[in-house]
Amino acid sequence: MVAQTPIMKPAPALTGLGEKAAPPDVMGAMRMQRGAAPAQSNNAVDILRNILMQDIGDAQQVEKAIADLDKLALAGMSGLVQIGNTVFLVNRFDANKRPLPAATAEVHMFTEEPLQAIGQRFIAVANTLRELGYKQIISFSPEPGITRILQQAAGPAKAQLQVKQDVQNMDGDMQPVYRIEVTL
Repeated sequence: MVAQTPIMKPAPALTGLGEKAAPPDVMGAMRMQRGAAPAQSNNAVDILRNILMQDIGDAQQVEKAIADLDKLALAGMSGLVQIGNTVFLVNRFDANKRPLPAATAEVHMFTEEPLQAIGQRFIAVANTLRELGYKQIISFSPEPGITRILQQAAGPAKAQLQVKQDVQNMDGDMQPVYRIEVTL
């Protein structure tokens, strides 16, 4: 059994990011008003494990990655925000392990939800991070479709969401990606 640490605690929706309470489950409340049962959410670690298993395929490597994330959370360098069945890994450092400017977070999304929910979830995590004092979010996606979904979800606040083409080192190979910057 793994000891309970900031990243391994499934209960709070905000893990490793402070003591603030999670934002209300607006979608769940709307389903309850319509008489539908609330959607079942997995805990953050289960979602990470499932997505990493799909990407990596080796259970031992997945568990090592989760243990590494746990160490980063304990060191105050990373944290998790869970909204529904989407988990956002919030890093306070860049891909080269250099600290980011104050009030800036690099965000990576792991989701078990349909694509239609991604925009809403990203806006919700942006609002959560704003409440926690962040001023800017940086994220990356290799998929142009994700950037279009995020731009549509931003609506009138599109000026605060910028998408640029960039390259990122992935497993020793430079790959084209979209860099998404959100000013909060």
